Amino acid sequence: MEREDARKLSPQAQFERRRQVVSAYKRGVNRRRIARNLGLSYTAARMIVDRFKQDGMRGIESGRRGRRTGSCRTLAPEQEEQIQRTICDKRPDRLKLDFALRTRAAVMLSIERECGIRIPARSAGAELSEE
Repeated sequence: MEREDARKLSPQAQFERRRQVVSAYKRGVNRRRIARNLGLSYTAARMIVDRFKQDGMRGIESGRRGRRTGSCRTLAPEQEEQIQRTICDKRPDRLKLDFALRTRAAVMLSIERECGIRIPARSAGAELSEE
C-alpha cells in the first residue's frame, strides 16, 4: 500500500487511521505489519501504539496543531498595549519620526525607542494590524 501524508487528512480521518492502528495492535498484529497494511511508516505506527499504551484512546485523539497563541512573543502584553495606544493616539511626526505615515519602519523605530527592543518588520506589521 502506498503511503499517504496523514498531515493532509482531516482530524476525523486522522483519528480513524489511529483507531485502525490500535485495533490491529489489540488483535496482536505487529507494528511493522500494521504500518505496511495501513500505508504508514513504522515510526508513525509505533508512536500511535505508544500513545495508546500511555493514555488510552484519549492519547490518539487529534489535538490542536501549531504554536500556542502568544508563545515566542518579543514584547510583553503591557508593552504591546502601550505601543498600540501610542500608534493610535499620536501621529508619527508628533513622535519625532521621519515618517509621515504609520509604516512598519515607523512602528519598528517606535518600539525600539520606547521598549529598547528591536523587532523584525513582520512583527511590526502585526502590531499595525492589531490597531
